Amino acid sequence: MKKFLLSVAVGLVLFSLHSCTKDTGEEAQKKKAEEFRNTVKNKRYRLVDFYSDLPVDYIENDTIVRSETDLRGYIKPYLPDDENLFDSTGLLLINQGANRIPGNDSLILNRRYLLKWNVTDASIDFVDYFYIPANYKIFDYTPDHFTIYLNWPKGGAKLYSRFAIIP
Repeated sequence: MKKFLLSVAVGLVLFSLHSCTKDTGEEAQKKKAEEFRNTVKNKRYRLVDFYSDLPVDYIENDTIVRSETDLRGYIKPYLPDDENLFDSTGLLLINQGANRIPGNDSLILNRRYLLKWNVTDASIDFVDYFYIPANYKIFDYTPDHFTIYLNWPKGGAKLYSRFAIIP
């Protein structure tokens, strides 16, 4: 009996030590957001891909019903030459390049980005295709690229935007 109680006590001590060092979901997501910030900080990125994990009819208000995952054809023509610079203070500087959004011929657009996290995910307040703030989930990131996504309102699909670093 003493051996049993001793092994139970040792097991409880080891379990409590392990649980104290293990990240909670929110701590893990905070770490992910901070790593993302350090990866993109003071670097320039360009949109290189747009796709869905499940087939979607991207333009729902027309008469043609499509079921597509490759959504690159829907990238607005003024976006591919944008250079998105994430400065260390949360300022997002968007150099529009030669192709600019109709109605705003400014070479540089000043926006803000903000990283957030909760128990289930890390996200970034970034901009949509009209440069309006939108919240995206962070999918992945490396020194060369990052991918963020939005949930499609119908059918559970995720719409991914992939950005590559500009050397």
